[in-house]
Amino acid sequence: MREHDVGYWGTIAPERRHTAKPYSSWLFPGQAKRFSGVRPFREAASIDLHVDCDWLTLMNDSRTYLPYPDDLAILFDFDGTLVDTMPVHRKVWDVLFAPYGFQITDQWWADCGNLPLHPYVTSAIPNASAELAGELNLQAIELFNDHLHVIEPIEHVVTIAQQFHGKLPLAVVTGSYRDVVIPVLDAIGITGLFDLVVTADDVQHSKPAPDLYQLAMHRMSVAAGRCLVYEDSEIGVESARLAGVGRIVDIRTWPVD
Repeated sequence: MREHDVGYWGTIAPERRHTAKPYSSWLFPGQAKRFSGVRPFREAASIDLHVDCDWLTLMNDSRTYLPYPDDLAILFDFDGTLVDTMPVHRKVWDVLFAPYGFQITDQWWADCGNLPLHPYVTSAIPNASAELAGELNLQAIELFNDHLHVIEPIEHVVTIAQQFHGKLPLAVVTGSYRDVVIPVLDAIGITGLFDLVVTADDVQHSKPAPDLYQLAMHRMSVAAGRCLVYEDSEIGVESARLAGVGRIVDIRTWPVD
């Protein structure tokens, strides 16, 4: 038996596979039930699901991407999950790599775009030192922050954060650096949705190591098995899996309008 079953919307830890029911199975206007550790969600009609499927089918589908009643916290990746930052990152690093004779290709970006900083840089500039990687990263942050005006939220994920703000603890857990993350959250106007932001500045080992998620769950005082994570990359999914997260939703398989 695999450690996690992979469903259409993500992975479900085996101990929760048969017992947990989605929020959508009980979210009827005026009939919200109270579960231990979870405040009731009062109006189902206010949820903008942004999915191309039948509402009643979704309510009875245990693979739904909505939190379960026994989830105690929701953790969101940042780049490519909450906000569409990756095109800007790519343009910035294309400029920085050009003096070293390297041009980013689609395949390289798909393979390396989510790597931690030093492996990321050395995959483009072999034998680059950690010092050079750090210097390039500072330049990248400056260039990136000059383009905040073109960054858009990923609406169907941000909608979940908006709907569950104040009902469950919410965190951003990202391998990006705080000097990038906070300005973007501020520019889009969603900083206030989150109780915690954990970034690459906070750990020695970024994704795919479990450190970021472990630190976030420790700071939130929640058990890993009672957390829901939204991710968009293999590296991020692996990080959450290694941290013991109860359920992982890969938004790349999310059916949206």
